[in-house]
Amino acid sequence: IEMPVLNGFEMLAQLTHLPMVVFATAYDAYAVRAFEENSIDYLLKPVEPDRLARTIERLKKVSNSSEPAPTMPTNVGLLQLLEQMRPKKEMHSISVKTGDRILLIPLTDVSYFEADSKYVLLHTLDGQQYLTNYTISILEDKLPDPFIRVSRSTLLNSHHIREVQRHLGGKYVVVLRDKKASQHLTGSAFHDSLKELLDL
Repeated sequence: IEMPVLNGFEMLAQLTHLPMVVFATAYDAYAVRAFEENSIDYLLKPVEPDRLARTIERLKKVSNSSEPAPTMPTNVGLLQLLEQMRPKKEMHSISVKTGDRILLIPLTDVSYFEADSKYVLLHTLDGQQYLTNYTISILEDKLPDPFIRVSRSTLLNSHHIREVQRHLGGKYVVVLRDKKASQHLTGSAFHDSLKELLDL
């Protein structure tokens, strides 16, 4: 959008034939106007490779179609789209309170999270446990791919799975490599995700 002499919008206004347009910028403030210009897509910098790949696929579909280029969503859909496009910050640790101190626990040291009554506890490989300020659902959204939900109350670090045992009703018992060799029974609504992850 920001260019020497003319910006992207001014340049488009001077063209007699409108090409397929993808805007790329470090700011989302131009998004609404970009969509009003019937742009194919709107990329926020830094552009991640998989996000760029989706844009290229969108361009291929439009160029191979005789239909006019699709317009981008506005209003409520626009806000959702912007949130999806925004690069997510990768988590490497999680903060927990212990007395007057706040500790940063590396996610690689986390064995599992477990909901206990109103609280969610973080369990480490060396057998320590800490109270967190998150719900299981929020953690499921925030945590990176190695973490997988296996029941309504438990999120496991799949990098620390030692073995999986078959259980009644198509469920599984997951044994971790932590100090306690903790075991976790998969819930009915969640064992399919474990099967897919581990190719069971």
